[in-house]
Amino acid sequence: MSPTPSQLGYRFPAEWEPQAATWVTWPHNPATWPHCFEQATGDFAGMVAAIAADQVCNVIARKEKHSTIRERLSKFGDCSRVKLWDWPTNDSWVRDYGPTFVVRHTAQGKELAAVDFTYNGWGEKYPPFDDDQKIATRIAAEVGVPRFSPPLVIEGGAIETDGQGRLMTTRFCALNENRNPNLSERDVEQILCDSLGVQHIWWLPGRPIVGDDTDGHIDQIARFTPSNRIVIATCSDPHLPDFEPAAENMEALQQLVAADSKKWEVVPLPMPKPFEMDGQTLPASYTNFYITDRRVLVPQFDDPNDAVAVERLRVCFPNHQIQPLPSKYLADGLGSFHCLTQQQPR
Repeated sequence: MSPTPSQLGYRFPAEWEPQAATWVTWPHNPATWPHCFEQATGDFAGMVAAIAADQVCNVIARKEKHSTIRERLSKFGDCSRVKLWDWPTNDSWVRDYGPTFVVRHTAQGKELAAVDFTYNGWGEKYPPFDDDQKIATRIAAEVGVPRFSPPLVIEGGAIETDGQGRLMTTRFCALNENRNPNLSERDVEQILCDSLGVQHIWWLPGRPIVGDDTDGHIDQIARFTPSNRIVIATCSDPHLPDFEPAAENMEALQQLVAADSKKWEVVPLPMPKPFEMDGQTLPASYTNFYITDRRVLVPQFDDPNDAVAVERLRVCFPNHQIQPLPSKYLADGLGSFHCLTQQQPR
């Protein structure tokens, strides 16, 4: 039997650790943003430009779109750090189908590897996804790193780490019968520990927020930060459907924090008020931020809680610039910045 990444000394780094690049997939499927594809693409372009201000941003798109993408990004100023890759994809959610990078230290320096979990379109909700399934392999080959393929169906948005051995995920997603019907909770824990070099699995219930089609991804619920703080999406209105799931997650997180050897502060991020497009309630959470080397891209939804999220995240990331960016149109695709990005450590 081949050694696992954990046995080889690899670990899953926190998102705020040094990065070499970010991978994204340019929007090309109008069905993903059925009410505002053009506006969502504009929000996406702003996100890419913000990333490229700090580091290389690798943009996956078919070659015939490259000149249009360059022209669109030029309106934001210097985007020389943007690199374009001509690979076919089904959709733009590279967080979920791209590789999860792990790192190890050797006598020669830091080495990367790519963990390629099985991707099945969030429980086979949105076929086809065959092109997306190949992206992790393509990226690993391009970066020139070994690739591991654990026997687990899970997406990148479903796992969150502090880089020090703790991994947070949700039962509703990881144990869902549309992903891993033959695996127990203990089975999933073992695969995650073997694949990502973590030692402690923190389970939250993870009932999805209204409109979420991922079955409760952790990046819409709670995130670690580098200041010994954990941010969590909260809902204070008992008349809203998100109230009970948010309370369940908060209770579970507080129990985990109380039992942990490290002292944590739990920081609430009040969710924006529910909003719709064409009668469909869209999922929106400030925990769907993305961290680059120098800044934190915080989704904004034209809501009074936008400013609350920015201020609280500023405390949680004292060494990063907090950059609020519009994401209301992106939410029509049922995700935001974290869902649309995948970091490559350095």
